[in-house]
Amino acid sequence: MRCAACGHVWKVDDVSMMYECPSCEEVVSSAERCDRCPVNEVERQRETTRTGQLLDRVLEHEFDTKHYRIDPGDVDAEVREGLKVLEGERVRWQNETREKAEREREEKRRIWEMQQRTRAGF
Repeated sequence: MRCAACGHVWKVDDVSMMYECPSCEEVVSSAERCDRCPVNEVERQRETTRTGQLLDRVLEHEFDTKHYRIDPGDVDAEVREGLKVLEGERVRWQNETREKAEREREEKRRIWEMQQRTRAGF
């Protein structure tokens, strides 16, 4: 954690909780990422690579189209292709998530049925 008041940094077990700063006793802190956090690498890629910068442009454009009127001619080809890829990846992720949930439900149902059969046999 990093104290927003004094800048003191300390480790905690659960970063979702608010803690009193051990240095100044204020309760205004934010979670610090460790050096191995994959989010750091994603941010570095988004800041320093052409692909990462394209992702930023695609996400900004997506936001703009949800909140403002954008003419189709205002979208360059690279961003347009990025939007198509982003949509495809979201659909794929949704399908995978749904299929995983279905498999888990089916497994729970099988376990429940086995437990019912076992209880009925006693």
